[in-house]
Amino acid sequence: MRIFISCLSLLTILAIGCQSKKEQTTPDKDQTKNEEPNPEEEVKPTPTTVPAEYEQKVQQTWNFGISAVTNCVKKQVAKTKQKGLTGYIIVEGTIGKTKYPQDLKIVSKSLKVDNIEKCIVDYLKDLEFPTWGYPVKYQHSYSLNILY
Repeated sequence: MRIFISCLSLLTILAIGCQSKKEQTTPDKDQTKNEEPNPEEEVKPTPTTVPAEYEQKVQQTWNFGISAVTNCVKKQVAKTKQKGLTGYIIVEGTIGKTKYPQDLKIVSKSLKVDNIEKCIVDYLKDLEFPTWGYPVKYQHSYSLNILY
């Protein structure tokens, strides 16, 4: 009997001691309010493409740059006396936020003409693009076939 009472006392002490450490599973009264998120406060992801209504104008603007690219290549070819050049240049820039492209660079080229990158970037940085309020990284390809 003594053992039974000792065990019962021990369990009672253990239960009382653990009660104060019990995790709260019921939310506080302040947390029970069903607050609906405010749609104006929601963070919306920034689109990564040119809006459809500007796509044609963006293409036209990049296409205006072909004469600048061709002029740069012709100037360098005149210096090096290379003949029969064929290849491509892929240019990347950030457009949409400002009318001039930002972070303009040549990301790839197969055209074997040295030192044309700076010339091309200097010309293309003056192209005027439409703006729509958010930046978009955009790549454009120029194919060239220069015969002498």
